[in-house]
Amino acid sequence: MGKVAPETFVLGQSSLPAEGVAVPQERKSPPIDDVTPEHDRYYLVDPARHLDPAHVDVEWDKLWTKTWLCAGRLSDLNDVGSWLRFDVGRESLIVCRSAEDEISAFYNVCQHRGNQLVSTDFGKSSRFVCRYHSWNYGRTGQCERVTDRDLFKAEALCGDLNIPQLRCDTYGGFVFVNMDPNAPSLTEHLGEIPDILSGYLLDEMVVLNDVVLDMDCNWKTMLEAFSENYHVHKAHPAASWVVDERITQMDFYAGGHARRITPVGVHNSRRGAAGPACAAKRSSCIGASPSKACTALTPSSPAAASNTRPALLVGGQLTPPSSMRRSVAPRAPG
Repeated sequence: MGKVAPETFVLGQSSLPAEGVAVPQERKSPPIDDVTPEHDRYYLVDPARHLDPAHVDVEWDKLWTKTWLCAGRLSDLNDVGSWLRFDVGRESLIVCRSAEDEISAFYNVCQHRGNQLVSTDFGKSSRFVCRYHSWNYGRTGQCERVTDRDLFKAEALCGDLNIPQLRCDTYGGFVFVNMDPNAPSLTEHLGEIPDILSGYLLDEMVVLNDVVLDMDCNWKTMLEAFSENYHVHKAHPAASWVVDERITQMDFYAGGHARRITPVGVHNSRRGAAGPACAAKRSSCIGASPSKACTALTPSSPAAASNTRPALLVGGQLTPPSSMRRSVAPRAPG
C-alpha cells in the first residue's frame, strides 16, 4: 500500500493508494450520495430498532422474507437426494438436490397437520415422509402419497397438497433462497459483488467446521460491530499494532451491500511516527522480537503476502440467531 496521510483520509470517500498497478476489484465504489442519497437520515438510530419487539415483525415482513438468504454450501448437496435444513426466524426450510443439475427449496412442513418433515441439519433420502401420518413428499416438495386416501372426502383433498416451493439459486458455491416470488433475481441482487470477490475463488472452498453461535443481542448489533474497524485500538490492542483502523476503504453498492478493505501489516497512525522505537513496542505487544516482527510484516514474504490480503465484509445480511453459520476455507492442493 502506498503512503496515506491520516489527516486527509476520509472514511467512506477516500480510496487506498496502491503500489504498482491497482487490482480492478479494489476500485472505489461510487460516492455514497449516489448510491444512498438519503443516508443522512441514518446518522442517528432510534434505540427502539434494537429493543422494541414490534420491529421484529417489521423486519420479518419487509426484510427477511423479501431478500436472498444464504442457506448453505453446495458441497453439502453433492448427491441427488442430499438435503440440508435451513431455519430462519419463524420458518424452517429444506434445500435439496432434487436432480443432478437442480437444487430445490421448500418449506419444512407437512401440508396435512403442519408437522416438520426433518429435524436434523443434513441428510439424504429419496422422499420425505411425515412422522405423524406418513404422508410422502418428493424431492421438490410434491405430494406423492396420502396415507389411506380412500378414507378422505374428496372435498378435504381438493386443494394443492404440494409443499410451496421457494426461489433458489447459487453463487460462489453458496445456495441462496428467497421467500418473495416478486423479488429481483439473485444476479440482480448481488450486482457488482461477484466481480469484486472473483479473486477469492469462493466456489473452490470447502467446509472445515460448523459453528453455531447464539448471542444475547439484536442481530443488527453484531452486523454493526463487524462493519467497522473503529473499535480495534481499544477492543483488540494487539491487532492495533498491525492495522490502522483510521485508514480503511469503505465502499457502498446498490442493494444495501457494502465492502471495506483493511490493510494488514501496516503502521498504525495512532502509535505515532513509524520507526525502530515503534517496532520495538509492537514486538513486545505481539510477542516477537523486532526483527521477527519486521519479517512477518514484509509484503515480499510469502506468508506476509497472504496476511496482507484485504479483509472483506460483504454487507447484505446476518441471518437471525437460530440460523446456522459456516466457516469455509480454500481447498487444499491435490
